[in-house]
Amino acid sequence: MSVTLSRIWIKREQKIIKKKSIKNMEDCKYLNGKYAINKWIFFTFNYPHDFIERCWSNEPILAEHIRSKFNKYEGDMNRLYCELDKANSEKLLKWVLDNYNSERKLYGDLD
Repeated sequence: MSVTLSRIWIKREQKIIKKKSIKNMEDCKYLNGKYAINKWIFFTFNYPHDFIERCWSNEPILAEHIRSKFNKYEGDMNRLYCELDKANSEKLLKWVLDNYNSERKLYGDLD
């Protein structure tokens, strides 16, 4: 079933972005997926040095454990992600989407 939307508002990076001519919800999921993939790729090459401590700030013992693993992996972000359990990988992804803003933008000022 196709839901026609002439305009949709997407909250992203603490601001509202106006998107025009999105034909259905699948288009919306595709756009959100592109933003997430772009953000993750740039994060893996340019992560803040304290991202683990910031992401797991409410669990300092777990943060220390994850930091020691990450150091052992010599900064291999994708390996760290693959080694995390489901809850912690989701926590990291949410933190990246909510907090990392240094990626190259896909659509200039629109995103």
